[in-house]
Amino acid sequence: MAAELVNELKVLRKGRGLYASRIAERVGPAIRDVSGVADDDAPGVIRRKVTDWLERLADALPADLRIALLAAFAICAEVRLPLYQDRVGWTATHLDRDPRTVRRRIDEAIDHVAQLATAGALPPRAAAAETGWHTAELRMMLVLDRVRPEAVEQRRIVSDQDDLTELDLAVTRAVVSSDPAFEVDVFYGGTLAGVAIS
Repeated sequence: MAAELVNELKVLRKGRGLYASRIAERVGPAIRDVSGVADDDAPGVIRRKVTDWLERLADALPADLRIALLAAFAICAEVRLPLYQDRVGWTATHLDRDPRTVRRRIDEAIDHVAQLATAGALPPRAAAAETGWHTAELRMMLVLDRVRPEAVEQRRIVSDQDDLTELDLAVTRAVVSSDPAFEVDVFYGGTLAGVAIS
């Protein structure tokens, strides 16, 4: 089973990876089995299920293998390049490694993922079970050259339940004695219902 899964993942990473136009034809029976893809799932659902499955398994990998795996399948937004070799090139630059080394790291990551999947070792998403959602991607920018430092967060939230209408986000702050003020603004994608400071 692990060998079949490795072969299917190596086919899936080609071209646009998970963003291939005929994703249903690219996802083989072994991947479908371990990621929960049903025969009647629409392309968008297939893409979401396989992406979620790979992200969860990638969380168990060392940082360099995790980056290599997510880039190989075009899961990271900044690496949604049309060709596999372009994603290998991006990863080589990002990890400061030779492209041949990156290809070996990707193969190593795929082997680990197949072993974890066939051993039934899918890491649980405890937060998703409690909240009904999880953060799939988080980017942060700090602005430190102003009178009051600012942090800008961009999150990609994935709902794990139907009809999700609100999120409870926790933010940690360091209180500076000379300026204890704290403000939160939402730029897009939602409406701020309130801020509770504890």
